[in-house]
Amino acid sequence: MFEVAFCQTCSHWHGYDYWHAGHRHYDYYGPYRPEVQFPKRRDDEIERDIRDSLFWDAWVDSRKVTVQVEDGVVTLSGAVRAPLEKKAAEDDAWDASGVVDVKNRLRIKR
Repeated sequence: MFEVAFCQTCSHWHGYDYWHAGHRHYDYYGPYRPEVQFPKRRDDEIERDIRDSLFWDAWVDSRKVTVQVEDGVVTLSGAVRAPLEKKAAEDDAWDASGVVDVKNRLRIKR
């Protein structure tokens, strides 16, 4: 059961996971609300999703980008033509579910 109480310090109703040491508010979820847990995805699934995203992204020449995934960490390598293309490839990698980090090692060839 969730209980609420009226706070004399700020004159608002709060759940008991609010606390007023220094008058901090953490809403109803508390400061250490557990993250939503999704099932862990396999590296090959993540890699396939990123390759598909790169293929359909009109800003990226997917033939020039190499994708490697290890424990959810994506490494992009290769050579692209512009900084915008490098950033678009990184954004595509971050959009894939299950990605923990992206190491963008793409070079811009002039």
